[in-house]
Amino acid sequence: MDRPRVVVIIPAGGTGRRMGGELPKQYLPLGEKPLLWHTLERFERSAWVDGIVLVVRPEDAEICRSKVLEDGRFVKVRELVPGGGERWESVLFGLQRTAPEDEIVLVHDAVRPFVSEDLLKRVVEAAVECGAAI
Repeated sequence: MDRPRVVVIIPAGGTGRRMGGELPKQYLPLGEKPLLWHTLERFERSAWVDGIVLVVRPEDAEICRSKVLEDGRFVKVRELVPGGGERWESVLFGLQRTAPEDEIVLVHDAVRPFVSEDLLKRVVEAAVECGAAI
């Protein structure tokens, strides 16, 4: 099958309220890098992903740039989009930044870094076959 053009929206606007602490969990370290860095790394390396739209709370944009995006490693990240007050709003704002040529849009939580290449392949293939997939 010819692979469709795939973009991933990563809502990273959570506050980490339930975890407590001063830093939202997506910026907490996992090893030597923030958790969000590891999530982005999976999609950056994926052969199934063409672009990433990263959605963050407006007040977290600078910490995201300095702790996660500063080294320029994530070339698939098209844009850092200000998120909304609720998750659905952040996903909507991310959808509004997708391109007309994007054929499939995946939405993946910022603090779930262990998505596999096989899972990405299966979701994209299921979306092509069925029109949508979870």
